[in-house]
Amino acid sequence: MINFSFIKLLYTGAYFDYRKHGQFEWVVPEILFACLVFTLTYLCIFIFNLTI
Repeated sequence: MINFSFIKLLYTGAYFDYRKHGQFEWVVPEILFACLVFTLTYLCIFIFNLTI
């Protein structure tokens, strides 16, 4: 729940920056997407006991 609130806070900040400056800042969504990909990859390796 805390992680979801933190992510929501980051996206809300990015949205208000977009409203203020007229351009969307992609740094926050890119970092969150990279963390998501890394987490899901690690989770799949852990669950299915895969070796690299």
